[in-house]
Amino acid sequence: LSFTFCINLFASGIAGNIFNIVSNNSVAIISIANSPSSALIAPLAIAGSGATETQITANWNASDGATHYHLDVSTSIGFANFVSGFNNYDVDNVTSYNVTGLTCGINYYYRIRAENTCNTSPNSIIISYTTPICWVCGSHLVDARDDKSYNTVLIGSQCWMAENLNTGTKITGTINQTNNSTIEKYCYSDLESNCDTYGGYYQWAEAIQYLNGAANTSSWSPVPSGNVQGICPAGWHIPKDAEWTSLTSFLGSGVAGGKMKVSSSNTPPWDGTNNYGFSALPAGYCYGAGDVFYLMGTETYFLSATENSAMYMWYIDLKSSNNNAFRTYDEKKYGYSVRCLKD
Repeated sequence: LSFTFCINLFASGIAGNIFNIVSNNSVAIISIANSPSSALIAPLAIAGSGATETQITANWNASDGATHYHLDVSTSIGFANFVSGFNNYDVDNVTSYNVTGLTCGINYYYRIRAENTCNTSPNSIIISYTTPICWVCGSHLVDARDDKSYNTVLIGSQCWMAENLNTGTKITGTINQTNNSTIEKYCYSDLESNCDTYGGYYQWAEAIQYLNGAANTSSWSPVPSGNVQGICPAGWHIPKDAEWTSLTSFLGSGVAGGKMKVSSSNTPPWDGTNNYGFSALPAGYCYGAGDVFYLMGTETYFLSATENSAMYMWYIDLKSSNNNAFRTYDEKKYGYSVRCLKD
């Protein structure tokens, strides 16, 4: 049977030592060990990192003798209140902790205390860290994967990218896009400059990133019930057929296409009115593994995340000299444009 006591022996000159008392056949054996009861020095809190709109990472340096740490997070520099769950929160024996559930555009403060069996240190210095300003639809979307920036637009209750997605590595139109951990795209006539203007073209399986075994010739299993991020930036997704229908219904039957297309004053031009800033361009499409590109300047095709059947997908088709937005389906192998929708 062993007990550990924290005993301060100031007169003996060995202040802070631990006496380990061990029972051995009813004989008490006392030994002196190095003591954790010496005063703990406060850990050195250092700058936070990894801030998003809803989280920050608190960081600090280790304190000698500490076995775990307690974290306080507040919106008050005097810690008059605490973020829920972060009042003396035991984060275990680590030197950083991800604080979640925060609010965008708010200044937060954190401090750390070290602790062991016998002592708790004073508070560390206070670190201030601000979450990014709240993003609102209509602001630029910056894709963290490649730092490309996209206009966005609120139409009804939906927040859309107002430009075609252009992410990934260009491959020639002679080969299929494949499930190889690299996002692949086609560019019209195999020219990167056309992707810069019109965005990339993606086969259906590539766009939804082969989720649940999906392929251009077979269905996914199971069919996902929620949003499909696919090749979209974090927080955005490939629109479902029903979401495209919500958009075109809001814009109006028989006129939705005209309202989605850019006008003749745009560069490049088209024959729409662009009433809500959706800014559809006449991008055409890629036939898919045939190195054949069609209809730039006269049509555009937006794929959806919804299958029609094992080899077919639903999509939206906009045409010159026509104000309709056509909901139809065709083979998944075709390379179509992608517009992402905010979650």
